[in-house]
Amino acid sequence: MNKHIRLMMSTFKNSFKYSGRSSNLEFILFSISSLLYMFVILPFIMLFFYLTINSIMGQNLNEGKGRELFVSFFGPILDFLIKIIPVEATGFLMFLMLILIGILITMVLFGPILFASLSLIVRRLHDLGYSGNWLWAIIISSLVPILGVLVFLFLMIYLSIKKGNTEKNKYGEVPVL
Repeated sequence: MNKHIRLMMSTFKNSFKYSGRSSNLEFILFSISSLLYMFVILPFIMLFFYLTINSIMGQNLNEGKGRELFVSFFGPILDFLIKIIPVEATGFLMFLMLILIGILITMVLFGPILFASLSLIVRRLHDLGYSGNWLWAIIISSLVPILGVLVFLFLMIYLSIKKGNTEKNKYGEVPVL
């Protein structure tokens, strides 16, 4: 099996493992594939769902099988919205539905990447000899708009470039590729 694929699979296998160490190659490959997923694949999935909604619903969202199918899938919240929003507001209603679908898709498809990323950052910090508790500082700093982005970018670059300890440290053995 290809070394890169093996590294990606080990990252997902270790999604809930916050002990041990990870190499910078594993971190770089996972970061690149996650960015590719978020900025290339996820927008296409969103576009697919938008086009699907348009084709199922047609022009009038308050009538037909499309409405029944959609409401049965998303439940009473959308049924309530469809009843209170006038027929003329179909564009706005489509926008609300797209946002709801986007949130659901993002939670389902991005959740595993989020958990894998957090554990990978902790294991990468361990490889450099730092405590995983530094992740809390990163999360808290991300609440400050500009500072959070700068800290995150610095961290991504630092974790990607910096070589890990070449010997066993208190967090475990040297990662094997």
